[in-house]
Formats: sequence, structure tokens, C-alpha cells
Amino acid sequence: MLVAAAVAAMLLSMIFFLLVRCCTGPIIWLAITVFIGGMITIGVFFILEAKGVTVPDFVASTLSSLSYDTLIIVGSCLLGASVLVLILVICMRGRIAMGAKAVELGSIFLFENCCLVILPITQALLVFGVFVALIVGEGFLYSTGSLTLTNNLAFAVFDLTVLPIVLLSVYLAVSLWLIFFINGCNHFMLSSAVAVWYFGVGSPCGDSLWRLVRYHPGSVAFTSLVNGLFFIIRIIASIFSFDAKDDDSALVSCCLKCLNALFCIFRMYFCHYSDSYGS
Repeated sequence: MLVAAAVAAMLLSMIFFLLVRCCTGPIIWLAITVFIGGMITIGVFFILEAKGVTVPDFVASTLSSLSYDTLIIVGSCLLGASVLVLILVICMRGRIAMGAKAVELGSIFLFENCCLVILPITQALLVFGVFVALIVGEGFLYSTGSLTLTNNLAFAVFDLTVLPIVLLSVYLAVSLWLIFFINGCNHFMLSSAVAVWYFGVGSPCGDSLWRLVRYHPGSVAFTSLVNGLFFIIRIIASIFSFDAKDDDSALVSCCLKCLNALFCIFRMYFCHYSDSYGS
């Protein structure tokens, strides 16, 4: 059943890409038109309700609890916002058309290189394997400690020496690094495949894999290490909260604000990194 669901999802995604390739432009302009028309319609309903003009019952029952001033203000704001959006769309019609073409180009790339659909599947399987190995390895290292039943406890306690603790920390760090390395390989494969396909210089999947294995494993590994370090710093920044108090001196308050600003930079960087991988 899982295999059948996976195959059905792949086929449906191909159909979706085909629809996007053929209908992206009309759908985008239709959505913009519906959005502007909806704002105008709702604004007119608000103003008509304020003036006592008969409107549909389901609209009147919803707006009857609002005051006259609220109806006029909200209706005017909606009409004004719709006019501003219409002007903005007219001014940016070229960029909107370019964005629609970019979406169509992306759908053409994915439709012509449908074998890339295995990338997220393999990434998920490899990350799951790393998590399983992490749990099994950490459990094995933890079990190497000396077992004691302190004060007749129901569960045994493993007393670890310095070496197992260091090994646990190293194993956890390496596992985290490996997860980021898998994500980096996936990101590299997608970027390289797009470049190879766009310039038509070879096979997108095969050449990208060869470039990754032959020329860029060190680059991806180093970048994954840096991103893993930033991820750890982001976790630390999320755990610790540096709030300045009233009795803190000016120097302490300044230092705390600097720390908050520094941690905020790391959080923003990792959020951007995660979004780029998600896209």
C-alpha cells in the first residue's frame, strides 16, 4: 500500500506539473482579479449596510452587529486598498508575468527531469537511517558504563567515565554533521541539475552526481559543518534568554543587548538556510 501510494503521488505530481506548465499565467491573473474583486465587493457591502440598503440576508446578519462608523471605515479602507492593489498590479504587470514564466520554467524542468523526484525520498530515508544509527550508537555507548542499582531503584543507573561521555558527544556531533551533509548534497544536486539543464551541457542528474562525488564533497562537508555549528548556536540562543533588568548597570544592559543582537543574527541565518532547503 505504501509503494502504491508513493507511485500514485509521483504520477499526480507529474500531472500537477503539466497543469502548472499550461495554466500558470491564467491562474495567477485570475487569482489577482478575484482578490481585487472580492475586496471591492466586500467594501461595497459594508457601505450599503451602513446606508440601510438591502443586501443579501447572510451578509446583513453578519454585519448587523457592527456600528455605522465601523461599517463606513472598514468599507472605505477595503475600497481604498483594492484601488492601491490594482495600481500596484498595473505597475508590476511585467514582473508578475516574469514570475509566471519562471514558475512555468520550473515546472518544465521538473517534468523533463522527473527522476529528481527520488531526491527527497532518498534524503528522507538517509536521514531516518542516521537517526536510527544515532539512537542505537548512543544507546550502546551509554550501556558501556558500569551498571549500579543505587538505593534499590527500579531502573539501573549507568555510571560513565570521561571517555564514554566524550564519545557520546562526538557521536552526536558527527550524526548532526551527517544530517546536514545529506541536506547539503540534496541542495547541491538540485542546483547543479538546474544549471546543467538550463545551459544544455549534459545530463542533469548524472553530471550533477558526478560533480558532487568527484569535485565538491569537501565543499559540501565544510558548509554542512558551518551550518551545523550555526544550528547549535541557534538552539543555545533559543534556550537562553538575556533580559535586561532595572537594577542592571548600563554596561551590563549594553552587553545583554549585544548578545541578543548576535543571537538574533544566527537565528535569522538559520531560518533563511532552512527556507532555502525547503524551497
